[in-house]
Amino acid sequence: MYKIIGLGALKYYMLKVDPKKQMLFNPEESVDFNGNTGPFIQYTYARIQSILRKADFDYTAVTLSTVEVSILDKEKELIKQVQQFPDVIQSAAEITVRLWWLIILTN
Repeated sequence: MYKIIGLGALKYYMLKVDPKKQMLFNPEESVDFNGNTGPFIQYTYARIQSILRKADFDYTAVTLSTVEVSILDKEKELIKQVQQFPDVIQSAAEITVRLWWLIILTN
């Protein structure tokens, strides 16, 4: 598990920097679990998966027409960002654009 997190941290740290700029690698910063790091994104994914497992709810049966809920403005914004994901992937010519999108989504 540590190897997976470490490799993810290293790859993300290297990919988040514009390839045209010079980079000084900081091992401590790359494995930090806070902020703009690979481990933070991995942790966020693991937490979401854990919440979904514990919810014990069949999400496949839910449609927008069958559910009436009140959602916060932050939640509306998140839904809008997630809906834009296919367009972001299609139009992203550089990996850094995709990484910054993930940073915005996880913050």
